[in-house]
Amino acid sequence: MKRKLLLAIAMFGISIGSFAQVMPYTFSAYNQAYLPLDSATRIDSGVIWDYNTTFTAPVGFHFLIDTINCPAFIFNDNSFFADSGNFLDGFIISDADFTDRGIDSLIKSKSPVRYKVTGPPKERIFKAEYFNVGFDYQFQQGIPLTDSVNFQVWFYEDSGTVEIRFGPSLVSVSDYFQFIGNDVSGYVQHIDTNGNGYLYILKGNPAHPTMQTVHMVNGIPTTSFSGLDAWPPNGTVYKYTRKNPINLVQVPVVFTDENVDVFPTVCTNQLTIRFDGNETPEYNVVSISGANMNMKGQVSRGTNKIDVSNLAAGTYLLHLQGGADSKVFRFVKM
Repeated sequence: MKRKLLLAIAMFGISIGSFAQVMPYTFSAYNQAYLPLDSATRIDSGVIWDYNTTFTAPVGFHFLIDTINCPAFIFNDNSFFADSGNFLDGFIISDADFTDRGIDSLIKSKSPVRYKVTGPPKERIFKAEYFNVGFDYQFQQGIPLTDSVNFQVWFYEDSGTVEIRFGPSLVSVSDYFQFIGNDVSGYVQHIDTNGNGYLYILKGNPAHPTMQTVHMVNGIPTTSFSGLDAWPPNGTVYKYTRKNPINLVQVPVVFTDENVDVFPTVCTNQLTIRFDGNETPEYNVVSISGANMNMKGQVSRGTNKIDVSNLAAGTYLLHLQGGADSKVFRFVKM
């Protein structure tokens, strides 16, 4: 069954009630040739996935979505977000359910999900891509997955800008879009479990959309709204530029490339954290899909050993948190 948009975005955080908000980004749209990511790391590990799959990848530098620290890119079905523990902020790509185009044959993946980080320090760009992805609607209808889309998400280290870049697409029916019959895309601000918060939804011509503000109370919009007339054409870029500087809150640096290291990247029984700082940060291990492995503790100065022998074989992320600073390391358990 296809999920409703508000159920998907209201499943995180705790109730905080309704309060006035200000959109933290300025929206603009422009056109630039779409280039697939080359030499990128696959997040999906070549396994066939569906819309229930959550993908996670380390951003690699300090990044905020609004005021929420975002050490890892977390993408679930059709949205990516940062979770404060109290509420969720993030971006909706679409309200369609995406799936691997190989799901109808279960032979091999046809829709890689991948990422890479480019640029020098302080000017890095995190780039994630959903390549040749299909629509769950066609799979549920028992028909070949003939339609597909390509899109990328870019995080800019120097400015905090977020871009959503759309590539070649084939979208033959509007039934893929489950909420109001046309595509819903935009920014989600401070949504809690009860569906209280704000949506900033794009509407009209997908090449040059305008934005409307929607106040949500208990999962119900207090005003009517519409969406995009169609899927964005190839080369369209949706740009969300921060209204305030990226360092909205100055974050003391705890982790640097020189004072922390995690190894080996492929291990069987033990993972080592080498830390040369004065703080006592915390660590937490999660699966590549975002599931908590209940492996956490504190890191002391020097060499720290973590027993990972009980983990199932697979790819994991080690999150380090020191105050408001954080760092994420990826490792494979054999």
